[in-house]
Amino acid sequence: MGCHEAALSVRQEVISLYHTPNVDGQEQKWCLSHALYYYGITLSDMGHHEDALSVRQEAVSLYHTLDIDGQEQKQHLANALHDYGNTLSNLGCHEDALSIRWEAISLDHTLNADPVNHHHSSNTSSPLPTSQTPTPPAVIQDDSM
Repeated sequence: MGCHEAALSVRQEVISLYHTPNVDGQEQKWCLSHALYYYGITLSDMGHHEDALSVRQEAVSLYHTLDIDGQEQKQHLANALHDYGNTLSNLGCHEDALSIRWEAISLDHTLNADPVNHHHSSNTSSPLPTSQTPTPPAVIQDDSM
């Protein structure tokens, strides 16, 4: 068994421990969302992009149900959104990917604009003024295909 297969097996076991019919409590949801996030990474690394898509979608959905107030929690959601958007794009769902990626970019912008986070971040330059929130570009329909 290779490293990816071993990681996949361990991640599946962790998810089964947290994934109960009535997942309740912020801590249990938080742990499950993390487990799903890393499981999606492993699936994607192994080339199982369709499976990774559903897992990443579940992770993002679960993150959205949490009371996310800390910088670290917001960063986890942003990372999950970026990965979900990448997977959508890799599978040819570009319009959906664009929407998800803009949500991630907007969240990244709020993280980078926060002076407390700014002080601790290695990326201290924001391309936008802190009062400006990025807006997604218009999607251009190409009907020639």
